[in-house]
Amino acid sequence: MQTYLYVEEGAVSGLTAGTYYLDPREHALVTLAEGATLDTGVHAAHNRAVFEGAGFAVFLVADLDAIEPLYGPPARDLCLPYGRRPGGHRRPAQERGRPRERGRGDGEVRKASEGG
Repeated sequence: MQTYLYVEEGAVSGLTAGTYYLDPREHALVTLAEGATLDTGVHAAHNRAVFEGAGFAVFLVADLDAIEPLYGPPARDLCLPYGRRPGGHRRPAQERGRPRERGRGDGEVRKASEGG
């Protein structure tokens, strides 16, 4: 799982606006594009209002080519698409009644005040 961060200007103390990658080996954020802006179109329509009001966004990206050798066939159900159950467990799309597509996932977008 790869983690990316998008930050609006002035939203996070010590970070300039832009996009970042979390390097898991170095435990550090790597600047990808300083000053970058993301269009609301990166989110599904029902998530756009939350994104527009947020100062930052975290994107979790599963690279199945990297994960499948470790987990085999279950890798797909573990990663894409994902949703949350109580306790943070991921659940496969068919449990939510949605079709699965390789390379495309959907996830929850919540306001911080909604809890986890």
